[in-house]
Order: sequence, then structure tokens, then C-alpha cells
Amino acid sequence: MALTRSSPSSRLPTANRPACAAQKADPARQKLKGRDLSLIKIADTAFIHPSAQLYGKVRVGDGASVWCNAVVRSEIAHVEIHEAANIQDFVMIHTDPGKPVIVGAYTSVTHHATLHGCTIGDHCLIGINATIYNGAVIGSGSIVGQHAYVRDGTIVPPNSIVVGSPAKVISTR
Repeated sequence: MALTRSSPSSRLPTANRPACAAQKADPARQKLKGRDLSLIKIADTAFIHPSAQLYGKVRVGDGASVWCNAVVRSEIAHVEIHEAANIQDFVMIHTDPGKPVIVGAYTSVTHHATLHGCTIGDHCLIGINATIYNGAVIGSGSIVGQHAYVRDGTIVPPNSIVVGSPAKVISTR
């Protein structure tokens, strides 16, 4: 089988593939039509990939993005994804009673991470395959290393670097 390359122009946004700032006709938004849209709030400038799944009381802020195969479920409490936050491929976000998930502005949650009833501050980086559990709070400007396991109720101070299982602060920025 021969491999073909797409030309650079085929990767640019067109009328059939809307740019992130013009998502009104986005296929992902069309897919949400069968759900209770009074619960799901998506800013006009947010991007939701067509394969992402949003359920329940979810708010996605201006310029935020939810990428391929990410799942955002608010079974019991709400989920907030703030301005310009980035939820990458295969991320799982879900809640428990009284434990919403808050993802701060300009925060990146990288591939395969799991956020469960926790709060992530602004300007954080959550590493690949990290897991953050109920009641944990990650302070603004912090980095959670790849494969880290942040236990229930852990409070990470702002500007910390945490790694390991269970996660421990190893440095500050």
C-alpha cells in the first residue's frame, strides 16, 4: 500500500473544518444535541473534539479545549474547565458527591490523566497518566509529574513539583 502525504493547504481550516474560534457548526456540538444542553455550557471560543464525551453539568471556558477521546462526566457534582485550559487525549474527568472537578485557567492536563473530584489551580501542568483523587488540591503554577498518584485530600502548595506514587513535593519553582 502506498503512503500519501497531505498538502499543507489540506491541513488548514476551511468552511468544512471550522477554526477553533468559530465552533457554532462544530460536529462535536452537533453530537451534544441529544443531551440536556441546559447543563452543558461551552464558550463560543472553546474547542471540543468530535470524539470527546461531555455528560452532566459541565462548563468549558473561553479558549479552552477538550481533545480526542477525553471523557468529562459530572455524575453528581459539577465540572469547570476554565479559560484556555487544555484537556488532552484520553483524559478522564469525573466527580463524587460534594467533590466537583475544577481545572484552572491556562492549565494543561496531558494524555491519559485521571482527575477525580479534585481542584487544579491556574497555570498547572498535569503529567501523562497522572491520577489525582477526591479532595486533592493542586496549587497554582504546580507541576504533577507523569504517572504520579495524588492521594485523596492531598494539598499541594502553589509552584510545587510533585512526583511519585504516592506523590510528594520534590521542589518548588
